[in-house]
Amino acid sequence: EKTAKIKNAQLEAKKEIEKYREEEEKKYLEQIKNEWGTRDELKEMETATTKEVEEIVREYQENKDRVIKLLLDNIMSVDLEIPMVIKGVFEQWNFLTCLLYTSPSPRDLSTSRMPSSA
Repeated sequence: EKTAKIKNAQLEAKKEIEKYREEEEKKYLEQIKNEWGTRDELKEMETATTKEVEEIVREYQENKDRVIKLLLDNIMSVDLEIPMVIKGVFEQWNFLTCLLYTSPSPRDLSTSRMPSSA
């Protein structure tokens, strides 16, 4: 009798587990349907995405030569003149380095670095 009760309890547990599994599977499928839509909706989204990608590729092919030409034209036509604000700073530094180079060293007053004294 004890063995029969155990087998009966096992059968009941299996039935409950199967029922629970079916309920959870239904919930899961409903959740997927709510989040992702039906297979038809997914197919429509896939078709729309494919069309958009094809349009992007087509536009790329149409415009790539023109964009490359535009970039090269702009790169090749860069104005190389130094702006006055920066140019003034460079001229000032050139003047100072020139003075520093030709001035005698304070550590060695007996020898001049002036090119004329060489």
